[in-house]
Amino acid sequence: MSAITKFTVLIVLFASFSFNSCTKEDIVQGNEIVFEDYNLEQAIRTALDKPEGAIYLDDVKDIEELNLVGFNITTLSGIEHFTSLSILDLEGNTISDLTPLANLTSLTFLNLRNNEIADITPLSGLINLTELFLCSNHIDNLSALATLINLEMLTLAANPFNELAPLCDLGTDFSGTIGFHTLQYMLFDEQQTTHLEKCLPNAYLWVSGDVI
Repeated sequence: MSAITKFTVLIVLFASFSFNSCTKEDIVQGNEIVFEDYNLEQAIRTALDKPEGAIYLDDVKDIEELNLVGFNITTLSGIEHFTSLSILDLEGNTISDLTPLANLTSLTFLNLRNNEIADITPLSGLINLTELFLCSNHIDNLSALATLINLEMLTLAANPFNELAPLCDLGTDFSGTIGFHTLQYMLFDEQQTTHLEKCLPNAYLWVSGDVI
């Protein structure tokens, strides 16, 4: 093998090693955020004013508010890295899985109206929430709300749940507002509504003809 050939091989090997090392380091350190949903990525790029190039943790670490209303977002994968978020508006998308929100414990405002959500279990750890809007989804179980004792506003209209009892787990000290649609509330028997009013004596039950 000539000296030139040996030199060329060494360059190729070094380049390959460097590329693989950098790639591995990025993956291990989690520097780059990968979004599965194209529409979510484009919305984030707009918010960051970064139309191209990789999006890194440093780009999003200080973001406290995101307005993602009506972007036709289906999957939230990637948003779990926005750990400084306090205000997140996701109204009018097609989201069903809330798992990526589970550790965003800085959230105080979360709007999930008009999505495809059935399971709200991932929200149970978001104990700093003060405003949570859930109307117009497919939620049939409210048990996950029991830990959200700091809520000041909770809207539940246009969901198929048929038990009010889980809301009693918010405790007698709960003093927030819980919004229902009039027709929805009328479907509950008097025993359930009376029990709710007694177990949440300090809450304001807002029954309205509007889907709030």
